[in-house]
Amino acid sequence: MTSEHTQAAPSFAGMLPDPQRWPQPASNTAGTFETAYLRTWRAQNLVDARAAASLLLYAVGNNHSGSYFPVVLGIFPFLERVLRDGGEWARFAALDSLTDLCGSFGPEPGFGTVILESASEPVPVQAALWSRTLQLRPLIAPPAACKGELGMAAASLLDVLAVGPAEEPAA
Repeated sequence: MTSEHTQAAPSFAGMLPDPQRWPQPASNTAGTFETAYLRTWRAQNLVDARAAASLLLYAVGNNHSGSYFPVVLGIFPFLERVLRDGGEWARFAALDSLTDLCGSFGPEPGFGTVILESASEPVPVQAALWSRTLQLRPLIAPPAACKGELGMAAASLLDVLAVGPAEEPAA
């Protein structure tokens, strides 16, 4: 991708999670997602991309403890945009974040279910996360054929998706 991805970020309107709809970390502020999105979109190298992935993971949960809140479901419009139109390092950050979220992270205790607009009953956040990630597979698979960090990140996520989700602990 060309360097315009590192300079001009798209409007994130419509991609920001609604704080009234999605439970999220108490540490989030009004600008948490915009900052994480901008840093992701403008990542220019591996260091930038890893820092951006960390910001995304802290925006949706606790990167240190490996947990996420239901707000993780609200970032999928952004992740799809990055995987479709983002630069190499932005896509790396998105893929790296999804690998952690699907591979080793789990719901924050007490936040394992959410009521989606399409459901009347609570659904497990982990199942919804996996469903939305699998919907992105057509955007994940092509970079797996690339060499370098982007290809390895895509291949790692595809490996995680092939194994399937870990069993959720009994409530």
